[in-house]
Amino acid sequence: MGGVPPLGYDVVARKLVINEVEAAIVRRMFIEYPRAGSTTLFVQQLRHEGVTSKSWKAQSGKDRVGKPIDKGALYKILNNPMYLGQIRHKGVAHPGEHEPIVTLAQWETVQAALTSKPNGARKGQIRTERPALLKGLIYTTDGRAMTPHATKGRGGRLYRYYLSTRDAKEGHGASGVRMLPAGEIEEAVVAQLRGILRAPEMVAQVWREIAKRDDAAVQGMSEMQVAVALSQIDTVWEQLFPLEQHRIVQLLVERIVVSTNEMQVRLHPNGVENLALDVVRAAGRKAAPTAEGQTA
Repeated sequence: MGGVPPLGYDVVARKLVINEVEAAIVRRMFIEYPRAGSTTLFVQQLRHEGVTSKSWKAQSGKDRVGKPIDKGALYKILNNPMYLGQIRHKGVAHPGEHEPIVTLAQWETVQAALTSKPNGARKGQIRTERPALLKGLIYTTDGRAMTPHATKGRGGRLYRYYLSTRDAKEGHGASGVRMLPAGEIEEAVVAQLRGILRAPEMVAQVWREIAKRDDAAVQGMSEMQVAVALSQIDTVWEQLFPLEQHRIVQLLVERIVVSTNEMQVRLHPNGVENLALDVVRAAGRKAAPTAEGQTA
């Protein structure tokens, strides 16, 4: 037999012989994958424990060291009928001379899990109707995006978090930034934004910028009116629909950069000013007289 032997087997006298230490790892993959809430987190746990692809000695005598396990390697193992005691030739599986590592029941359970979610999508993952508040805005210091994920745990409890795309690809810790609980990081960003909207210096700055606008809706607007407009957002934030909260954050925030010990929120140059204009115009539309002389 040529090529790289699969994890769980050694080649002895040109035959596959079970490597019990590695076979235990393979059996664990087959047992735990179908019930894993997140493929990404499952792979990260394996990497954290030091699980690698096959290490072996080439025919030349050179040692080939395995690489930390990744999703591709996991899927390759879970799709390999060799672990069922078969040999695949030209796309067709035939009975092999080697001993199987997994049972037929374990194999079929894994295949069902793989086909039920395209590309091996995690079994517990769901899509939420509310948009991730910081989607497209949050990055690590190396410029990699942190993308939102949602998983259902025991009892149907929903767990939301942001994970670096580098960690998702290369494994836990690759980016240096841990997985961030969505609720906590979103709350921290919103608290900072609401503080900015209340700050007197921000109110004064926005008032000066609005005064320069050639806009009939805001002409003659006082600094106090600007303060009231911005405070309205802070006051009613909890009552806003998720989509409206998302729109406001997207309007205000240009980029959020997180590292191991800090978070930086960078605002759009005119974000607060545009938000104040939106609020004032909306208030003006509500107060506009109708044809019968009553307010709308």
